Parts: sequence; structure tokens; C-alpha cells
Amino acid sequence: MRHVSCDLCGADDPRFLFYGLDRVFRRDRDWRIVRCRRCGLMYLDPRPGPEEVAPYYEGDYYAFHAPAADGWRGRVREGVVRRWRGLSPRFGPTAWAAGLYRHHLRGFPDARPAGRLLDVGCGAGEAMRILKDAGWSVAGIESSAEAAARARDEGLDVRAGSVEDADLPLASFDWVRLSHCLEHLESPRRALERMRGTLVPGGRMILTLPDCGGWPARALGRHWLHWEIGQHLTFFTERTLRRMLASAGLEVVRVRRYFLPHRFLAGLWLKMGLRWPFPVGLPVIGGAFAEGFSLSDELVVLARRSGGGKVPSPSVPARRAAP
Repeated sequence: MRHVSCDLCGADDPRFLFYGLDRVFRRDRDWRIVRCRRCGLMYLDPRPGPEEVAPYYEGDYYAFHAPAADGWRGRVREGVVRRWRGLSPRFGPTAWAAGLYRHHLRGFPDARPAGRLLDVGCGAGEAMRILKDAGWSVAGIESSAEAAARARDEGLDVRAGSVEDADLPLASFDWVRLSHCLEHLESPRRALERMRGTLVPGGRMILTLPDCGGWPARALGRHWLHWEIGQHLTFFTERTLRRMLASAGLEVVRVRRYFLPHRFLAGLWLKMGLRWPFPVGLPVIGGAFAEGFSLSDELVVLARRSGGGKVPSPSVPARRAAP
């Protein structure tokens, strides 16, 4: 555990907010969530090192395993993918359920193939398989060597390593996708600068991440499930995310907000000292309802490479946070 400065503005002027709720190892007093007094970015301080973080990704961490393809969930997932690809949905209960769960692919670009895409934090490659089957040319990077090997066994182009230190070719991707990845990284700003450098001029980036400024986070406090203490290191609102994207030379094109009622109710149950009894997630709510009532658990942001921003050379080692 080490003290760190704000990754957005570099200031060392944090204000303590609360102790995060560790739902894995119950080390609640170890995790301090602070907010920078200069720019408003929230982050963990002190910051855990790789040794402290690694146990939180062991076992059955969802992103490192491919979901089951059979059963009701598999059929609904297949129906959602068909809708995303613009294929005619099949009639019946599965097609109806696919309509309810259509936001399952909310962090994907348009189904029409638009060149080469880099999936950052790709896990075992579930999203890459969907994109590849739809005609995209895809590559991925994953910090877990085991998950990366699992994806390569499926014939996917995935390299293992840290996104901040990855030796990636410059101006070689039309799209970069970061789905629930940015908040896990040691330095989101440095990662965005590096990923911006991999985009062709005018290339696009799509990010999905928790909205820590929405009403659900304020209502549930430390019991809001999207804090994911032990795995998430930085916590964004729309304002701080916009500022970080701009500092990395990325221009925001569109912001969409989504409400995840299943996780909100599970957090509410947790706050009351109960355990959420239902294993199947409720459909995600998006659009005017989520935005009009500020019911935002999650942000999906589309950005594009602008003319400014710093693009570090891949031959220069990434700067680490001060101990």
C-alpha cells in the first residue's frame, strides 16, 4: 500500500470521503476513498500494489471465463447478439427476452464492421468473439496471462500484459474498446494517452464504466456495488471522465447513461443487512428514463481522437506513481 497523488491533475490534496466496503476479504478499514480538492477525481489512497490486488481476481472472476452457451441464458444472449447485428429476430419467448436484455451489448460499437478494433482488458475474449463473427478485425490485450491464454486457445489475437506498458503499434486501430477496464488501471490517464496513440486520425474509442456521480451511488453510499473495492482504483463521474479524456487528446462525441436495477436492489439489500436472493439479473434501463431521473449507474462514452493531447512513444517506459 502506498500513497499516490491525483492521476488527473497531479495534485496531492485529497479529502477523505469514506472507507470502501470490501465484499471479498472484509478488509474494510484498509480502503480509503478520497476526492481531489483541486479537480474532484475520486480514487483509493493509499493505493494497493499488484500483490495486494491479485487475490481479488482469482477464482471465478467473471471476465476470465467464457459464459455458458447453452440453457436459457445462452439463448437470450444469442438473441441479443442477433439484434445487435441487425438480423431478423426470431419469434417466441427468446426473441421477447432478447428485446428486454438488448442493452447487454451497450458497450459495443455499431454492428457494421468498421475496420480494426483493439479490445483493452478483453478477459477470455467473449466480446472479441462476437465482434469477429460480425466481421470485425480484432485484437486484444489482457493483464491476466491465464485469461489471455484461454482467448488464444480460441484462435483470438490476444497478448498478455499491462496496457500502460504494452508495445502497441501507433495509429493502427480504427476503434479502441475499454469495457469496465479504465477504473481498474493504475494510471487511467497514462493508459488513455497510450490508447489514443494507437488510434488512426479520427479513430474512435468506446468506454463503459461505473457512474460514481449518479443518484444510485449517492443514495447507497459505500454499499453501492459498483465501487468494487479491491479491484477498482479510480472512480469517475462524467465531469472528471470528460476532463481526463480531454487531457489525453480525446474528444467526447456522445454520453449515454444506464441504470442497473438488479445491482441497485442488491446493494439496497446489503445496506439493510440482507442478502439479495435472486440470481438472474433484471434488464438494464437506458435512454430518456435513466437520464431524465438521473438514475445512472453506468456511463457509455464514445470519444474520438482529436488533434491535441500527448502521445508517448512506446519505447519510453511508463512512469510509475510515487511510492
